[in-house]
Amino acid sequence: MDRDGTLWIGTFGGGLNSLDPSTGHIRWYQNRPGDAQSLSGTSVRAIYQDTKEGSGLARRGGLNLFDKQSGGFRH
Repeated sequence: MDRDGTLWIGTFGGGLNSLDPSTGHIRWYQNRPGDAQSLSGTSVRAIYQDTKEGSGLARRGGLNLFDKQSGGFRH
């Protein structure tokens, strides 16, 4: 869980999922070719939350930084 209480679940081949326990809302993040703000691949190996920028995740082949306000990723 992150500091806001969101549960993040990384998968091997299925992208990234988040669950807001207060609302029950589930969101699925995946790679969308041609969309530079989508997840850069389908396998997530590690998830962390840094102290300044937000949530990040490591995946095979690179790092992604998630921006909760925009809902997009930087690679």
